[in-house]
Amino acid sequence: MRRGLAAAAVAAAAGGVAGLGYYLTVTGKLTADTGWGRRVRPLGPFSVQIGAPAAAVFDVIAAPYLGRTPRAMAGKLRVLERGTDMVLAEHYTPVHGGRLTATTVETVTFDRPRQVVFRLVRGRCRR
Repeated sequence: MRRGLAAAAVAAAAGGVAGLGYYLTVTGKLTADTGWGRRVRPLGPFSVQIGAPAAAVFDVIAAPYLGRTPRAMAGKLRVLERGTDMVLAEHYTPVHGGRLTATTVETVTFDRPRQVVFRLVRGRCRR
């Protein structure tokens, strides 16, 4: 009888540790590169051709970071520190059907109107 209870306790503890590890990894709180479930593609830099003027595109991208973050983006973006041409921001991404939220912290540098550069500080890096 005691062996059965001990085995059940060990199994429950192992399941709890595995579940906690899974949760921490998926949400980005634990950065362990297992290589599972990811697509391999280059990080960048990359460019996209857009038919709008460069200044207008830059303003649309930079506005939530350099100005006030719109309410519609409040659940996806939180600017932690603002400078004149760089911010430190948390980005929230729903994963697993919205049941969990992955959090990444990135610096975003602005070179008006040429480029916006994102650099990962904390979180999962997908190669």
